[in-house]
Amino acid sequence: MCKKISLLLVLCLLCMIPLGVQAAQVLTDGGFEGGSLESGWFSYGYPFNATTQSGTRISLSGDQARTGNGSLKSETTRVDGYSMYGAMYQLMNPNLSASYTVSGYMKVPQEWNGKKARIYAYYRTSSGGNLVNSGEFTLSSASWTKLSYSIDASKAPENTGRIDIIFAFPINAIKGTASVEKPAVFYLDDVEISSVWVAADQVSVTGTLAGTALQGSYQYSGSDPEGQSSYRWLLADSESGEYSEILGAASDTYTPSAGEIGKYLKFEVTPVNENGAKGEAVQSQPVLISGHTVSFSIGAGGTVVCNDNEMLSGSSLLVADGDSLSVTVTPESGKMIASVLDGTGSIPVPAPGEPLTYTMENISQSKSLQVAFADLPAGDPAVTASNSYVFEKEYSYENKAGETVTTPCVVVYGRLNNYSYTSADQAGFRFYKSGEEAGALMLPIETALSANLFFGVRVVGEAIQTDSAYCFTPYVKIGSSEAVCNEEETITCRFSE
Repeated sequence: MCKKISLLLVLCLLCMIPLGVQAAQVLTDGGFEGGSLESGWFSYGYPFNATTQSGTRISLSGDQARTGNGSLKSETTRVDGYSMYGAMYQLMNPNLSASYTVSGYMKVPQEWNGKKARIYAYYRTSSGGNLVNSGEFTLSSASWTKLSYSIDASKAPENTGRIDIIFAFPINAIKGTASVEKPAVFYLDDVEISSVWVAADQVSVTGTLAGTALQGSYQYSGSDPEGQSSYRWLLADSESGEYSEILGAASDTYTPSAGEIGKYLKFEVTPVNENGAKGEAVQSQPVLISGHTVSFSIGAGGTVVCNDNEMLSGSSLLVADGDSLSVTVTPESGKMIASVLDGTGSIPVPAPGEPLTYTMENISQSKSLQVAFADLPAGDPAVTASNSYVFEKEYSYENKAGETVTTPCVVVYGRLNNYSYTSADQAGFRFYKSGEEAGALMLPIETALSANLFFGVRVVGEAIQTDSAYCFTPYVKIGSSEAVCNEEETITCRFSE
């Protein structure tokens, strides 16, 4: 079957190749079926001299053919000096990012049976060249021997403008034996040259915010579909600084931490095709890792510490998206926290003179923390958890047994703190609460089992109330420690100065 492909068909096939993808096939069947040698083929060694009948010449021959109608015939006579002799194909303007697979079939006449042949690659530059070659192949007169060689063009000199691909006898295979009467002959057929190339470009990073997944992207191109390309992320303290690989970051996404805010990040891809061939690693431009800004406006009269670092008014912190920030506000002696605002509302402040610790959770945008301090009010002592107050007023009531019981009550100064109460007889008591100031529907506070209770509002001159208008009522246990207390053994206690 004739293997000739018309120029029109070739052009049509090339039109079907997608943009950005280069056709892999460089030479098919050696181009030996068109009636004349395809452009690009030359003899290698001394050119044949008709007068002296010496040198090498190549031609198309119908004497032998592995497929089709004929093959290339190489004849060499009376040679000496060159290292090899045979047929050469000139690959012009090679892709130096590609590798080339070269194969062909050789056969020899009976008198050259068992001789050795090689495939050579000669990287041609303006200043000379560099020669590499395959291993030796033993030729046969009875059958066609396949020769193959992979040429890594990326190892060629940078100014290589041509690669000469040579099928040849080494000189030691024919020296002293090739003559006019007995030329060194081989036949070459079904030569295939294909390029295998893998590349990536348009490498970039989408996103900059620490705490979020940054996406690395690129455009793959090659002679074969993409396989498992590999990725790296690289970090540096400055844009032009030394970049180091982030260990474990081997996917096309990366989530920077808060500690990497202000540093520079690159994404690197090494393209790999489905057969495992690798292209050159390509990196993105560096991106600056950003964070949410938490700024501080702090009035005189105290300090603010965030994550163990003392902040000053006008200063700021950068945090990753979703991070939390531990905040401790401490007033100076004689001062109290007047207000704390963090952009989400007012933060409840503690008792006068007490510090405040809270957590700014799941930060998803820039924030401003504003803290104001004030002098302690006159008559309000600096309240601490160790303050002890003595019951100053007594109330009497009749219990179930008809006994008159006297119980103490207390005047409270301060707010938002744990207060400890004592009475002269050290009687035990607990707190009750009611939605009505008069004391109806009193219910015990299960967590207030001792003389300590946390008050959420100022109580001087008022019934004890929370924001839900609860009223607190103390009572004194009568009898043994197992005595059960009930509503009839309680009173409503209104505080007054």
